[in-house]
Amino acid sequence: MNANCHVLIPCAGTGTRIGGEIPKQFQKIHQQAIVLYSLEVFLKMPEIKTVWVGLSDSIAQNPELMEIFPKHPKLKLCITGGKTRALTVLKTLEYILQGDSDQVQANDWILVHDAARPGIRVKSVQHLIESVRTSNESGGILALPLADTLKKAMQAGEKRLSQSTIDRTNLWAAQTPQMFKINDLYKSIAISLEKSFDITDEASAMEHCGHSVLLVKGDFQNFKVTYPEDLKNMENLLIKSPFRVGQGYDVHQLVEGRPLILGGVLVPHDKGLLGHSDADALLHAITDALLGAAGLGDIGQHFPDSDPSFKGADSGVLLKLAYAKVLKLGFALVNLDATIICQKPKLMSYLPGMTLKIAELLEVNTQQINLKAKTNENLGYLGESKAIETQAIVLIEKLT
Repeated sequence: MNANCHVLIPCAGTGTRIGGEIPKQFQKIHQQAIVLYSLEVFLKMPEIKTVWVGLSDSIAQNPELMEIFPKHPKLKLCITGGKTRALTVLKTLEYILQGDSDQVQANDWILVHDAARPGIRVKSVQHLIESVRTSNESGGILALPLADTLKKAMQAGEKRLSQSTIDRTNLWAAQTPQMFKINDLYKSIAISLEKSFDITDEASAMEHCGHSVLLVKGDFQNFKVTYPEDLKNMENLLIKSPFRVGQGYDVHQLVEGRPLILGGVLVPHDKGLLGHSDADALLHAITDALLGAAGLGDIGQHFPDSDPSFKGADSGVLLKLAYAKVLKLGFALVNLDATIICQKPKLMSYLPGMTLKIAELLEVNTQQINLKAKTNENLGYLGESKAIETQAIVLIEKLT
């Protein structure tokens, strides 16, 4: 019977080289924490029985960081962070070995993966598992043969000069996961640390203790996010499509004593829409659609009606603020299609003015805006002119 496979992700580091106020593994790419990308890969793989995440005390005590982890029967969060990556892995392995023996055996396989390698793919993990299991080696790692010419540098004042060229034959760049038997890896790291050996990855500890390590060709996308420019490169790799779709909806009651404002245009009528702000249902639906497309929640999260500062607010201002958040993420509007469902008043003659106003607010061409007005055929509360409903769909595109 084959030993089970488990994953260990050391997630206790701070990643100071990348900058930012939070550890790099919790910084976001496309509105998702970096560590979640690899977690999603491992959690959905039937080959992986459990996934263990080693956290530091400071991370475990931060609710905002902890809430990003999904509730999943395979996922085990443990406070086993150490001062170094090697110590975190060692303490997590010890925690695993002392835990539930029904889930993990000392002779099972453990795949250690960097929290800051969000580009890992299922096929690469499967290739590693199959290659190691069918070999006679102690374990294996994903790695890539070096393609670039290597230079040994020397310091010359404030400059660095090329001293010599290094033969790159048989040189490989190590990646993760790195797969070994749990007990073998635990002992190798413990012995290496006791002898003050510089452990740069799990394979280095295994090699130091005489174990053979298989090199399994990895994937260029599986690079480690270390510097700010790495975030941008990984962002470009992980996006599956430059397009996002968002849908928005709003409905407001028609009441006496309120102006009727739709699409930023004052529409003459004996009733207006009831709301905390100016109750522009059309702009509200568009705002919701834009925020939704960018993964930014909804209008109520950004401009709550419980906040007195938004009482009577101009919905055009709120739309501009929301769209600024979308632009900040690198997205821009491709087109917008919206429908106003209103029995009275008739709105057809006001649509061109609304289109122009919305285009001005978003600073786009009017050809990107399409508005429609429909009645509800005298049916329901809309047909009885008790309210006005609006629906909007937007397409946004990631700018490169």
